[in-house]
Amino acid sequence: METSAIDLAAENQLLRKQLADLKASYQQMVEKMSEQLDTEEQLKESQQRFKTIFEQSKVGHKIINTDLKMVEINQTLADMLGYTKEEVTNTIILNYTHPDFIAYWYDLHEALWKKELPNFTLEACLIRKDGKQVWCIVHTIRFVDRGETMGYTLLEDITERK
Repeated sequence: METSAIDLAAENQLLRKQLADLKASYQQMVEKMSEQLDTEEQLKESQQRFKTIFEQSKVGHKIINTDLKMVEINQTLADMLGYTKEEVTNTIILNYTHPDFIAYWYDLHEALWKKELPNFTLEACLIRKDGKQVWCIVHTIRFVDRGETMGYTLLEDITERK
């Protein structure tokens, strides 16, 4: 069976259209990949900014879970308490709280997680490893990370003012 010139022209036109569609799809894929790479780069930069602020700050930082366990702390907080980061990480803040302030932490724990208070500030007294008192202004906000509700806390040492 012979292929006519008309049949070849039609097939050629179809192939050209398919090639143009493939080129367009390829270009869209390249653009999406470029956008994704830009987004990933921006995310890495954002994570690096947060990490730098968290680690280099002269204010104590901690991330706590709903059980008040400090899942991450910075060196400033460890120094403030007189322990190493390893000694403090995964312990609860109540271990370092002056007995007169434990009830406040329980009240705030209830408000933060059960009543979903978005943030709180309080003045509290903590006890260092050497037994000395450290007065702090404590600022905590509630946030969600990977589906888990967490607390982010800044602890500013105000001992000298006290």
